[in-house]
Parts: sequence; structure tokens; C-alpha cells
Amino acid sequence: RTACLAAQAAGKSIIVLKLGSSEAGRSAAMAHTGALAGALEAFDALAADCGAIRADTLDDAVELAEYLVHARSPRGPGIGAITLSGAFRGLLLDAGARCGLSFPQLEMDTTESLGRALGVGSHVSNPVDGGFSILTSEAAYRACLEAMNADPGVDVLLIQEALPRAAGSQRAEKYIRIVEDYAAEIDKPVAFVTLATHGQTDHSRSLRAGAPHVPFLQEANKALRAIQRVVERDRRLRLAAAPVESSADIIARAQARDAIRQSRRAGTIGLGEWRSKKILEAYGAPVVREVFATGLEDAVKGASQIGYPVVLKGEGAGLQHKTEAGAVILAIPDEEALRAAWARLAENVRKATGASIAGAIVAQQAPDGIELVVGLHRDPECGLTFMAGAGGVMLELVKDVAFAAAPLNREKARDMLARTRAAQLISGFRGGPSLDARPVEDALLALGALAADVGDDLESVEINPLRLTPKGAFALDALIVLRRG
Repeated sequence: RTACLAAQAAGKSIIVLKLGSSEAGRSAAMAHTGALAGALEAFDALAADCGAIRADTLDDAVELAEYLVHARSPRGPGIGAITLSGAFRGLLLDAGARCGLSFPQLEMDTTESLGRALGVGSHVSNPVDGGFSILTSEAAYRACLEAMNADPGVDVLLIQEALPRAAGSQRAEKYIRIVEDYAAEIDKPVAFVTLATHGQTDHSRSLRAGAPHVPFLQEANKALRAIQRVVERDRRLRLAAAPVESSADIIARAQARDAIRQSRRAGTIGLGEWRSKKILEAYGAPVVREVFATGLEDAVKGASQIGYPVVLKGEGAGLQHKTEAGAVILAIPDEEALRAAWARLAENVRKATGASIAGAIVAQQAPDGIELVVGLHRDPECGLTFMAGAGGVMLELVKDVAFAAAPLNREKARDMLARTRAAQLISGFRGGPSLDARPVEDALLALGALAADVGDDLESVEINPLRLTPKGAFALDALIVLRRG
């Protein structure tokens, strides 16, 4: 992190090719370096904050280097392209869709300018299938460059052209010089892109040296992957630069911090649901109303204070998976049902653990909503990494989660949610209600504040599920695990 931030401050770009993205790769990395290779998601989260771009392959690293050495960063993801054939136009559109880049609709002024240059009226789309109408006229070529550069939706201009491998292609060499002169004068990056990957010759290398302001990218997919990685790097750096906020009560936060450190000194590893939720609540996480009952009468009294219906959840050693143990009873409608539920809970706990029930949480029955997860985990290589996405039983089934490195601010928290498919559910998927995601962001910021205070004491923290409803978010279950030693 220190090295990358120093390079970033010096105006350097960083490209990383990381071993260990698969289980087999991690084993190879450990054997080769003797070091622990961490999860790729944690590495990407850390790299995003440091301005490092991870390449998937050596070919991608080459394309990234070519782009970064010869062009400035795009201001956004909008691509404008001038191609020599409709087939390559289609390849670019497909590659853009795979990479998350857009070819925006050109403005009317742009299409009219292009239409005049090409002699086809205003029937022009993006990418422009220029054909030989551009190539036979230097004036038309320049006019197309100027029109695409002037369009506010175009952040990067791609032009189909290959470096000639031998002397004799006067047309290509002339247009390479034109584009080099043009790219040196304008604010938007301009890059050449080829139909396929090919090797270079002494002749093509000398031509390449004469165009220092224009990358020569090879093949549509590699070219657009490189551009997308640069765009994403700059976007994530802007997120990381936003300030960190916390609205947690200072006194409650201090008390929670002391409780964690006392627990660690006592050798406690897992804090249990009740203690975990109380600490997270002190840091601003939204939790359900609940009480801890050591016996049946305590439970009855607590339920009358909270209001029916309530949930009864057993607490104690050996109850890591409460639902499977029958230690969670939902939607208890009244006192009579609560008394029966307590007896059933005590029997289930005895069967699961071999011990008598030590106590139970009596909690508000939260309204229906979307089940999410927020958490943090200590990666052995990259440190504390935050997670957010689809929770409940869907967490392990679909693994729809996104990650971010510490420290965490609201912009990064919001972006984590936006990078998951769960974001579609939050915004109202297929006629569902559109929900306010800010309470979920608040829960993530609570984790961020906790990590800022006692990060060295934490192994992992998880709120799962965090139920998002029209009435807000509710942490239905939570667990804080402390580091050993």
C-alpha cells in the first residue's frame, strides 16, 4: 500500500499481475514465495484504494501499459469509435457490453457533422462504420475526428488502424501522423485499435515511436478491457478520497471499545449474538428492539415491553447455527404462545448442546423485507476487508457480494451495494417497492467506525441477515469474532 501510494503521488501508474486467483494458483503462489496468498476479492479491494490496476493476463498487462504510457485517463466510460468495417463495429459493440463500457448515442450536432464528412446525411451511429469514404479524403478524416471529439458523451476516441509491418502503406502512415498531431492537441484520449493481435517489426516499431501520444491497442476485447480498467481505477480512487463520517455516540463507542478489549484479554473469541449486537448498536448499526432473558418470567416481561409478535432465540455455547438447532422461534403472537415456545426452545437447546438453556433473546418481529449481509473479515494478506450484498440463505448460495478495503466512507459503502445484483431488489425489481438504502450504508459505516477504533482486535464481524424494509433496516443476527492472542 505504501509503495503504491508513493507511486501514485509521483504520477506513476501501477499494473499488477497477481498469482493465486484460483485454489491451485494460491497453492502455487504459497509454494513459490513461502507467503500466504489472500483472497482475490480482498486484494482487488485494497488495490482499488491504492490506484493499482490488476491485469488478468500478461496480454492484458501489455495493453494496459501501452495505453497508460501513451494516453491520459478517460473522464468517463463513453467510447466513440471510427471503424473500417461493419464487422469490426459489431466486435467493438460486443466487447464494450462485456466490459461495461458504453457507446453513447451521438448528439445531433455530431451526427450532422459526421454525415457531412461521410456524405451520408445525418444517418450515423456510434461506432461509425467509416469505410473508404474517410480514407480517400484527408479533410473528411479530420472532420470525423473533430466531430467525435466535440461530442460530450465521448470520453475516449478509438480508431481502427494497424501499424504497417513493412514500407509501402502510405495511406496508413499518413493517417497515423494526422491522429498523432491531433491527439497531442486535445484533452480526450485517442487510441488506435486493431482487428486482431499481431507481432511487430522494426518498421512498425519505428512508426510507433513517432506517435507518442496515441496507444496502439490490439484486438477489441483486450483494448476495451484495458480502457475499462483505467476508467474503473480512476472511479474507485475518487470514492476512496471522500471523507469518512461517523454519527456514533462518543461515550457509547468508548464503552463498546473497552468491552472488546476486555473480552480479548480474557481470551474470549466469539462474543455471541447479544453482545455483538449491543456493540454494533453503540457504533450506529440499526438493530431490532430486544432484551436478554435469563428465565421464562424475564422473557414474558421483556415481550410485554417490546410488544407482540416477538422472536425467541437461544443464547449460549454450542449455538453457532441456531436455526439448525431449533433455537430460533419466530412470530410468537402472545404470552401463552411465548411460554410454550420457551419450553420448546429449552428442549431443543438441550438436545443440540447437552446443556440447559442459559438464556434467550426476546426480540421484535421485524417486518418483511430484503435480506442482506454486511461484514468485515481479516484477510491474511490484505488486512480488514468489508463486504456487502445478498444475505440470509442466499449468501452462500449465490455469493452476490462486493468488497471494499478499509477505511470505509459512505461513497465506498454505496458503491459496494451498487456493484451487487441485490441493488436491483433495493431499487424495486419487477414492480417491488423501492427502498431507501441509506440504513444499509449506515450499518456499513458502523463497521467502518468499529474497525477504525479496534481493528487490530478484530478477526471478523458479520450482520446476517440485515433486513431492509420500508420502515428501515434491522440487524436480525450478528457476530463479532476477536483475534486470538
